[in-house]
Amino acid sequence: PSMMKGEFGDFGNLPNAHGAIGKIIKVELPTIVVSDEKDNNEKIILINDKTEIRKANIKVTSKELQVDNHVVIIGNPNSSGQIEARLIRFIPAPFEPLIKNN
Repeated sequence: PSMMKGEFGDFGNLPNAHGAIGKIIKVELPTIVVSDEKDNNEKIILINDKTEIRKANIKVTSKELQVDNHVVIIGNPNSSGQIEARLIRFIPAPFEPLIKNN
């Protein structure tokens, strides 16, 4: 269906918010790198003591962030083009069918 454009869904109609949605590909705290599904780019995310990190309704620390975790990040860009995260929320991995049609 048209709603399933990318791995995480169709993001074409979202407003141009600052953040990322995708898979963590590198963790070197206080930064992580996310492969952003919306614009197909890698984004550097800065984490500080004001960043709220959540798994479901539970607050967790940055130590929970691991490569291959799927996350949604909301934040503000800085002058270096990085995103200063205000919120990082874990999301389930996208569904991958066991049988693929050729």
